[in-house]
Amino acid sequence: MSTKEESKPEVSTGERKRQTFMEKLTNEPLVPLGSLVTVACLVGAMSAFRAKNPYRMNRMMQGRVLAQFFTVGAIVVGAGMGLRPTITDRSDERFRRPEEKEEVKS
Repeated sequence: MSTKEESKPEVSTGERKRQTFMEKLTNEPLVPLGSLVTVACLVGAMSAFRAKNPYRMNRMMQGRVLAQFFTVGAIVVGAGMGLRPTITDRSDERFRRPEEKEEVKS
């Protein structure tokens, strides 16, 4: 074995998954929140269905749709913010405007 492999600390699969989850949670905190609200509305709707309360069930299902809309919106905004630095980075020649390319050549 090489010394590089020996010096690496062993990270279990569970710990790696936890680290990945925490990283995603800190990067996009609204997505898990929206997911939890969606699940809560769905559980509430199922509870109202069992209690035969159609008004409450309908309201919970409407809340679920709004929560899903919020969650998808958070995913789209998060993805857009993740792409933003690469789009606005003009150091790469492919992303420069034609007039900027001429200034660099001069």
